[in-house]
Formats: sequence, structure tokens, C-alpha cells
Amino acid sequence: ATGTTTSELLDHYEEGTWVPAWVASGTAPTTLSYLHQEGYYTRIGRQVTCTFRIGINTFTAGSISGDLLLSGLPFTAKNVTNTGSGGTGVLSYAYNLNSSYDWPLTLWANDNAATAYASAYDTAGANNSSLKDLTDNIILSLASSSHFMGEITYFV
Repeated sequence: ATGTTTSELLDHYEEGTWVPAWVASGTAPTTLSYLHQEGYYTRIGRQVTCTFRIGINTFTAGSISGDLLLSGLPFTAKNVTNTGSGGTGVLSYAYNLNSSYDWPLTLWANDNAATAYASAYDTAGANNSSLKDLTDNIILSLASSSHFMGEITYFV
């Protein structure tokens, strides 16, 4: 390619920060506070790569419901008709958790939104992305020393 047509030109490069957070797609937890929320991103053209670190201070589930979502992504993900092919990622580090789920926890970009679904496999291999299931095994076991680190790459 010669780089002379519009579709061949790099039209966007950007680096920055974002504020990652865990949210429920349904009813929010009664209490959720953070020790730290750090995120960095690089956008090259339509591709966005984000890294993040989250530390949870306090958590009370209450009537929590829905799916577990990583929120605050710096750009809205491309709409690819609920296939999850707009981008994926991984929660590469989790500390102070008591879970029956096998790690890593995976992330996939939520179509046409600035969030990513969290999904895990239980020890029997059944796919689970329900926040209530993940809460029972992951979030309810969080303490002030629970920490997460991960990354996701997606398209806008």
C-alpha cells in the first residue's frame, strides 16, 4: 500500500488515562469503594489497548444482580452484533480472592458501550458471566487488600 488513500492513513494516535470500575448490569451493590483505580490506554487508529489496576476497599453485595462489567473504558466499542469480537482481554492478576472459578477471568468488549463483560469458567468448565455467580465466588470474598490488574484490546 502506498498510504495515499484515506483508508490506508493512520488518522488517530492517542495516549491517556482512564478510571476503571466494577459495575453491575442490574442492581448495584449496596457498598463498593476503592483503594485505587488506575488505567492507561493507547489508541492507534481504531484499536484501543487499555491496562488497569483496581483495589477494592469495601464491598457489600445487598441485592446485587446482572452481569459483572468493567466500566469507564476510554472509548465506546464498535458494535459487532453481540459477538464479542469487537475486543477481548484478561484479568491477569487477582489478589485475596476465594473462588471456585478457574483463572484467568476474561473480558470482552460490550458492543456499542464503554464497558466490558467479565466472564469466568467454573471448575466444571461451564461458562458463567452472571454477576451473582461471580459475586458468590469472587466479590463477596473481597477485603480491603483485594486487587486486580488486567488488559483489554478492542476496536472503536
